[in-house]
Amino acid sequence: MESDALSDLLTLFRVRASVYLHAHFCGDWAVDVADHKKIPFHVVGAGHCWLHLNGSESPIPLAAGDLVVFPHDMPHSLSELPERPGPLVPRNQPAGAKPTSTSFTTLVCGDFELERRFWNPLLDALPEVIVIPHDDTRNTARLRTLLDVIVFEASVEEPGGKAVIDKLAEAIFIHVIRVHLARDDLKTEGYVAALADRHIGRALQAIHRNPEFKWSVDRIAQIAGQSRSAFTERFHRT
Repeated sequence: MESDALSDLLTLFRVRASVYLHAHFCGDWAVDVADHKKIPFHVVGAGHCWLHLNGSESPIPLAAGDLVVFPHDMPHSLSELPERPGPLVPRNQPAGAKPTSTSFTTLVCGDFELERRFWNPLLDALPEVIVIPHDDTRNTARLRTLLDVIVFEASVEEPGGKAVIDKLAEAIFIHVIRVHLARDDLKTEGYVAALADRHIGRALQAIHRNPEFKWSVDRIAQIAGQSRSAFTERFHRT
């Protein structure tokens, strides 16, 4: 299979992933996550919870199968109730085993890490938080399958499970980028916007497949399916 612009970018920045928590929570609970210097993500394996963002008074409901990613390590917390958890609510204290009660929440939490994090056009173009609900039509069957397998592997604790989960998490990051690029309300500039643009993206793919070719603006515009002037204007606008 030929390489493409997004694959080349991901290869350059070497995505790695690690899952550090698979736990069940019940009763009053909260999970505080901040300042990991990485890219935190959470998968709701069962039940439901509320996501609280620093600086926002509107909590975000999360349900089983939902995925949330924080490209810029935004401080946040998860809790059982829509009210922001107070100081007396136990933090980061999961149940020791799967609760017998039917009312509990299962979380799978981890981090993505990219090399050259402090100069990364891919991260720079991503928002503070990306929420992909389980019933979002852009949440492809492949992404749902990856999330289901991660939750399953975390629950059975078989030999090699940690390695399997970490590799699956790397694939999830790529799917998160795909889903983000496909959003109709995508509002970004730079490289990610160029990849999402059907004209400029087509030109970028051609350049990445044949970087040695002596490309001219006319030739690139032709591949993009536009006139030279229209392509130039679109390129500068993106």
